[in-house]
Amino acid sequence: MKPVFKKPLSVAYLGPDGTFSHQAAQQVFDFTSHFQPFSQIQDVFKTIKEEKSDFGIVPIENSTQGTISLVLDLMFQESQNRKLKKDALTLYGEVTIPIIHNLVGHPGTKTGDIRKVYAHPQALAQCRLWLERFCPGVVLDSSALSNVEAILKIAPHQNAAAIAPAKAALDHGHVLLAKAIQDISSNKTRFWILSKHPPELARKYKTSLVFFCHDKPGALLDVLKIFKSHGINLTKIESRPSRKKNWEYYFFVDFFGHENDPNILKALKAIKKKTLYWGVLGSYPLIKVLRPKIPPS
Repeated sequence: MKPVFKKPLSVAYLGPDGTFSHQAAQQVFDFTSHFQPFSQIQDVFKTIKEEKSDFGIVPIENSTQGTISLVLDLMFQESQNRKLKKDALTLYGEVTIPIIHNLVGHPGTKTGDIRKVYAHPQALAQCRLWLERFCPGVVLDSSALSNVEAILKIAPHQNAAAIAPAKAALDHGHVLLAKAIQDISSNKTRFWILSKHPPELARKYKTSLVFFCHDKPGALLDVLKIFKSHGINLTKIESRPSRKKNWEYYFFVDFFGHENDPNILKALKAIKKKTLYWGVLGSYPLIKVLRPKIPPS
């Protein structure tokens, strides 16, 4: 059954307004949508599960700093819910946007005047080399929950700066002291689109899967051979601690295709025999911009 969404769509994201998550949400959903900012990723998951939001946007991977571990852990829990026939979130789609960081400050402030820089931990990590070169000895504060919150922290401090998107800086009356300070110019972040509803039909899909191997030599290789033998192209593999036993891991993989494709169904059947646990996080369309269909008014 196709999902039926009412207008306007409600979209939860990691806020406040102006964050990169907000930008990703606006790229996917049109301006008529009701955008709902939340201060924590867990709250984005919660509001969708409680059906207070139709969709959620969460960052899953940065091209220079890697995967957001919390999102993987939360989606693993959703895979367990799905196995137990409980209400579970699924992956509805994904979107990737360029991440351009700027040094933001009060009008009239010069880079040499800066004594402290506020930023989200990911932003600091992505601008580390630039900060070492141009702001040596400056105190780096990573307490901000978002890049926009970092802007708010500099308000009472004339000699403080923040790392933030350009639009968010201008919206709060600040100026760009330095533009595009990320260490890698091609810096991008991939976001997952979450929903309680399966996505609509498309021509091409990507599937995300989690599994847990037996504790024996070659167990992971046995699983990877299944993907190869069924002609399945893996695009990513990631490990996360099981939290049940030291040095024990779950593995997350992404691959092209839908979980209901004949060759993938056969592969999943074989994987079931070779693992202690497996679960599909979702099969979602490979399209640049996703516009969920809304019945006419």
